[in-house]
Amino acid sequence: MLDGGGACPAPSTPSGGGTSNVTASYNRLVSDLSANGTPGSTIASDAANLGSTLDKAGLGNSDLATATNNVKESLSDGTFSQQGSLAALRGAAHRDGLQGALTPQVGSNNPVFDGGSKIHTQEGGHGSLVANAKILATEMFEGAPASQIKNNASALETEAANAGDSGVATAAQNIANSIDDGSYSAAASVSALKGAVQAAPGNV
Repeated sequence: MLDGGGACPAPSTPSGGGTSNVTASYNRLVSDLSANGTPGSTIASDAANLGSTLDKAGLGNSDLATATNNVKESLSDGTFSQQGSLAALRGAAHRDGLQGALTPQVGSNNPVFDGGSKIHTQEGGHGSLVANAKILATEMFEGAPASQIKNNASALETEAANAGDSGVATAAQNIANSIDDGSYSAAASVSALKGAVQAAPGNV
Protein backbone atom coordinates (compact mmCIF):
# COMPACT_ATOMS: atom_id res chain seq x y z
CA MET A 1 0.00 0.00 0.00
CA LEU A 2 1.21 3.47 -0.72
CA ASP A 3 -0.21 5.04 2.41
CA GLY A 4 -1.13 4.08 5.94
CA GLY A 5 2.13 4.17 7.85
CA GLY A 6 5.87 4.04 7.56
CA ALA A 7 6.31 0.27 7.77
CA CYS A 8 5.75 -0.16 4.04
CA PRO A 9 7.50 2.59 2.03
CA ALA A 10 5.92 3.64 -1.24
CA PRO A 11 7.62 2.42 -4.39
CA SER A 12 9.11 5.01 -6.68
CA THR A 13 6.81 6.27 -9.41
CA PRO A 14 8.14 5.10 -12.80
CA SER A 15 9.15 7.66 -15.36
CA GLY A 16 8.75 7.87 -19.12
CA GLY A 17 6.96 5.04 -20.89
CA GLY A 18 6.10 3.22 -17.66
CA THR A 19 3.89 6.01 -16.41
CA SER A 20 2.25 6.65 -19.77
CA ASN A 21 1.47 2.96 -20.25
CA VAL A 22 -0.12 2.72 -16.80
CA THR A 23 -2.18 5.85 -17.43
CA ALA A 24 -3.34 4.61 -20.84
CA SER A 25 -4.35 1.22 -19.42
CA TYR A 26 -6.11 2.84 -16.47
CA ASN A 27 -8.01 5.28 -18.68
CA ARG A 28 -9.14 2.45 -20.98
CA LEU A 29 -10.56 0.52 -18.01
CA VAL A 30 -12.27 3.62 -16.59
CA SER A 31 -13.77 4.52 -19.97
CA ASP A 32 -15.21 1.05 -20.46
CA LEU A 33 -16.51 0.95 -16.88
CA SER A 34 -18.17 4.35 -17.31
CA ALA A 35 -20.01 3.25 -20.46
CA ASN A 36 -23.26 1.47 -19.62
CA GLY A 37 -23.57 -1.95 -21.23
CA THR A 38 -19.87 -2.78 -21.55
CA PRO A 39 -19.55 -6.61 -21.47
CA GLY A 40 -18.01 -8.08 -18.37
CA SER A 41 -15.46 -9.86 -20.54
CA THR A 42 -14.21 -6.50 -21.83
CA ILE A 43 -13.88 -5.08 -18.32
CA ALA A 44 -12.09 -8.22 -17.16
CA SER A 45 -9.67 -7.95 -20.10
CA ASP A 46 -9.04 -4.26 -19.38
CA ALA A 47 -8.41 -5.01 -15.70
CA ALA A 48 -6.02 -7.84 -16.55
CA ASN A 49 -4.14 -5.55 -18.92
CA LEU A 50 -3.87 -2.82 -16.30
CA GLY A 51 -2.68 -5.32 -13.70
CA SER A 52 0.02 -6.57 -16.06
CA THR A 53 1.07 -3.02 -16.94
CA LEU A 54 1.34 -2.11 -13.26
CA ASP A 55 3.53 -5.16 -12.63
CA LYS A 56 5.84 -4.21 -15.48
CA ALA A 57 6.07 -0.66 -14.14
CA GLY A 58 7.11 -1.90 -10.71
CA LEU A 59 3.75 -0.99 -9.14
CA GLY A 60 2.42 -4.47 -8.48
CA ASN A 61 1.98 -3.68 -4.78
CA SER A 62 0.31 -0.28 -5.24
CA ASP A 63 -3.20 0.70 -4.19
CA LEU A 64 -4.18 0.82 -7.86
CA ALA A 65 -3.01 -2.78 -8.36
CA THR A 66 -5.16 -3.87 -5.41
CA ALA A 67 -8.21 -2.00 -6.71
CA THR A 68 -7.70 -3.46 -10.18
CA ASN A 69 -7.49 -6.99 -8.81
CA ASN A 70 -10.65 -6.39 -6.79
CA VAL A 71 -12.50 -5.45 -9.98
CA LYS A 72 -11.47 -8.75 -11.55
CA GLU A 73 -12.45 -10.73 -8.46
CA SER A 74 -15.84 -9.01 -8.19
CA LEU A 75 -16.65 -10.04 -11.76
CA SER A 76 -15.89 -13.64 -10.81
CA ASP A 77 -17.74 -13.82 -7.47
CA GLY A 78 -20.86 -11.85 -8.46
CA THR A 79 -20.24 -8.78 -6.28
CA PHE A 80 -19.34 -6.45 -9.16
CA SER A 81 -20.61 -2.86 -8.89
CA GLN A 82 -20.00 -0.41 -11.72
CA GLN A 83 -20.05 2.63 -9.46
CA GLY A 84 -18.17 0.93 -6.65
CA SER A 85 -15.42 -0.16 -9.03
CA LEU A 86 -15.08 3.33 -10.49
CA ALA A 87 -14.84 4.87 -7.03
CA ALA A 88 -12.23 2.36 -5.89
CA LEU A 89 -10.09 2.90 -8.99
CA ARG A 90 -10.40 6.68 -8.78
CA GLY A 91 -9.44 6.71 -5.10
CA ALA A 92 -6.44 4.44 -5.71
CA ALA A 93 -5.22 6.50 -8.67
CA HIS A 94 -5.54 9.63 -6.53
CA ARG A 95 -3.52 8.11 -3.68
CA ASP A 96 -0.87 6.77 -6.07
CA GLY A 97 -0.53 10.16 -7.78
CA LEU A 98 -1.23 8.80 -11.28
CA GLN A 99 -0.78 11.71 -13.67
CA GLY A 100 -3.20 12.15 -16.56
CA ALA A 101 -5.77 9.81 -15.05
CA LEU A 102 -9.41 10.23 -15.99
CA THR A 103 -11.80 11.14 -13.18
CA PRO A 104 -14.81 8.79 -13.34
CA GLN A 105 -18.17 10.57 -13.52
CA VAL A 106 -20.77 8.88 -11.34
CA GLY A 107 -24.07 9.67 -9.70
CA SER A 108 -24.99 13.16 -10.91
CA ASN A 109 -28.35 13.07 -9.13
CA ASN A 110 -26.93 12.83 -5.65
CA PRO A 111 -28.73 13.91 -2.48
CA VAL A 112 -25.59 14.16 -0.33
CA PHE A 113 -22.94 15.62 -2.61
CA ASP A 114 -24.96 18.03 -4.73
CA GLY A 115 -23.63 21.18 -6.37
CA GLY A 116 -24.14 23.21 -3.22
CA SER A 117 -22.25 20.90 -0.92
CA LYS A 118 -19.42 22.45 1.07
CA ILE A 119 -17.68 19.10 1.40
CA HIS A 120 -14.37 19.12 -0.40
CA THR A 121 -12.09 16.31 -1.50
CA GLN A 122 -8.88 16.34 0.46
CA GLU A 123 -5.47 14.97 -0.41
CA GLY A 124 -4.69 11.47 0.76
CA GLY A 125 -7.01 8.82 2.17
CA HIS A 126 -9.86 11.15 3.04
CA GLY A 127 -10.29 12.13 -0.60
CA SER A 128 -11.03 8.50 -1.42
CA LEU A 129 -13.35 8.27 1.59
CA VAL A 130 -15.49 11.16 0.36
CA ALA A 131 -15.61 9.70 -3.14
CA ASN A 132 -16.76 6.31 -1.87
CA ALA A 133 -19.35 7.86 0.45
CA LYS A 134 -20.72 9.65 -2.61
CA ILE A 135 -21.01 6.35 -4.47
CA LEU A 136 -22.83 4.68 -1.58
CA ALA A 137 -25.24 7.61 -1.26
CA THR A 138 -26.00 7.42 -4.99
CA GLU A 139 -26.63 3.69 -4.83
CA MET A 140 -29.04 4.05 -1.93
CA PHE A 141 -30.82 7.00 -3.53
CA GLU A 142 -31.24 5.15 -6.83
CA GLY A 143 -32.44 1.88 -5.24
CA ALA A 144 -29.46 -0.39 -5.88
CA PRO A 145 -29.76 -4.04 -4.74
CA ALA A 146 -29.43 -4.55 -1.00
CA SER A 147 -26.45 -6.87 -1.43
CA GLN A 148 -24.57 -4.20 -3.38
CA ILE A 149 -25.35 -1.52 -0.80
CA LYS A 150 -24.25 -3.80 2.03
CA ASN A 151 -20.97 -4.67 0.31
CA ASN A 152 -20.11 -1.03 -0.34
CA ALA A 153 -21.24 0.06 3.14
CA SER A 154 -18.97 -2.56 4.70
CA ALA A 155 -16.06 -1.41 2.51
CA LEU A 156 -16.73 2.21 3.47
CA GLU A 157 -16.83 1.26 7.16
CA THR A 158 -13.38 -0.30 6.90
CA GLU A 159 -11.94 2.62 4.96
CA ALA A 160 -13.41 5.18 7.36
CA ALA A 161 -12.10 3.31 10.39
CA ASN A 162 -8.62 3.20 8.82
CA ALA A 163 -8.84 6.94 8.12
CA GLY A 164 -9.84 7.68 11.71
CA ASP A 165 -13.36 8.88 10.81
CA SER A 166 -15.35 7.03 13.46
CA GLY A 167 -18.60 8.83 12.64
CA VAL A 168 -18.56 7.75 9.00
CA ALA A 169 -17.50 4.24 10.01
CA THR A 170 -20.44 3.99 12.40
CA ALA A 171 -22.92 5.31 9.83
CA ALA A 172 -21.70 2.81 7.24
CA GLN A 173 -21.82 -0.03 9.77
CA ASN A 174 -25.39 0.89 10.70
CA ILE A 175 -26.40 0.79 7.03
CA ALA A 176 -24.98 -2.72 6.61
CA ASN A 177 -26.55 -3.88 9.87
CA SER A 178 -29.96 -2.47 8.93
CA ILE A 179 -29.96 -4.54 5.76
CA ASP A 180 -29.24 -7.65 7.82
CA ASP A 181 -31.96 -7.00 10.39
CA GLY A 182 -34.62 -5.76 7.94
CA SER A 183 -34.81 -2.19 9.23
CA TYR A 184 -33.09 -0.58 6.24
CA SER A 185 -34.50 2.72 5.00
CA ALA A 186 -32.82 4.41 2.06
CA ALA A 187 -33.93 7.89 3.10
CA ALA A 188 -32.82 7.48 6.72
CA SER A 189 -29.52 5.92 5.68
CA VAL A 190 -28.73 8.72 3.21
CA SER A 191 -29.54 11.31 5.86
CA ALA A 192 -27.32 9.61 8.46
CA LEU A 193 -24.44 9.26 6.00
CA LYS A 194 -24.77 12.90 4.99
CA GLY A 195 -24.54 14.04 8.59
CA ALA A 196 -21.58 11.80 9.33
CA VAL A 197 -19.57 12.92 6.31
CA GLN A 198 -20.29 16.61 6.90
CA ALA A 199 -19.02 16.21 10.47
CA ALA A 200 -15.91 14.26 9.41
CA PRO A 201 -12.50 15.75 10.25
CA GLY A 202 -11.38 18.33 7.72
CA ASN A 203 -14.76 19.07 6.16
CA VAL A 204 -16.20 22.56 6.34
